[in-house]
Amino acid sequence: MTYAAALVRIFCAPMLLASSATIAAPTQFSEQLADWHQAASSPVTPAASSAEAPLELVASTNIGESIIRELVLLKGHAMLGTRYVFGANEADAVDCSSLIQQLFESAGIELPRTTQDLASIGEPVNSQSLQPGDLLFYSWKKNRLHVAVYAGDGFAIHASPDKRSVVMTELNKTWDHHFVAARRVVQEDNI
Repeated sequence: MTYAAALVRIFCAPMLLASSATIAAPTQFSEQLADWHQAASSPVTPAASSAEAPLELVASTNIGESIIRELVLLKGHAMLGTRYVFGANEADAVDCSSLIQQLFESAGIELPRTTQDLASIGEPVNSQSLQPGDLLFYSWKKNRLHVAVYAGDGFAIHASPDKRSVVMTELNKTWDHHFVAARRVVQEDNI
C-alpha cells in the first residue's frame, strides 16, 4: 500500500464509520493502521528511473550580494522626493553622500560620510560593466565630486542639488561628459 493510500484510508475511515454506509470491522481498521504505520516508517524512494541523473541543487554564490543591492535600491526608491540640503544627513533632508550612506545603511553596510571618502572604497568598475548598487562619481562645480547610485537600465538615484531633492535620472551624454569613476562596494567578500 502506498503512503498516499494509507493517508486516505486513515482520514476516510472515521467518516465511513460515522456515515454508517460501511462499517469496518475492528480487525480491518487495525490492519489499516498497521499498513499506515509501515508506510509512514518506510524510507521514501524517488520514482525516477536509474537512467536519469540525480537532481543537484547548487546555491548561488552571490545571493547575499543580490539581496543587498535590492535593499539599497528599495531604500533609494523610498527616498525619492526627499529634500536636498548640502551637509544634511536627516530622514527628511540629505546631500548626495549622506543619501548614499543611508541607502547602504538600510542594507547593513556602513559607509564613510563624505564623497571624497566614498570615492576611495570598494573596487573600480568600468562604466560598461555597471551593476545596480554601484557608486557613480561625477565632477560637480570646481573641485567637487557628486555621487549617485546606479539603479540599472541606464538610471541613477541621487540627491540632486539642481532639483533640490532625491531623484532618479537617466544617464545621458551630459552625465557621460562629467563622469569621473565608478566603484563597486557590494561584493561577495564584503558580505
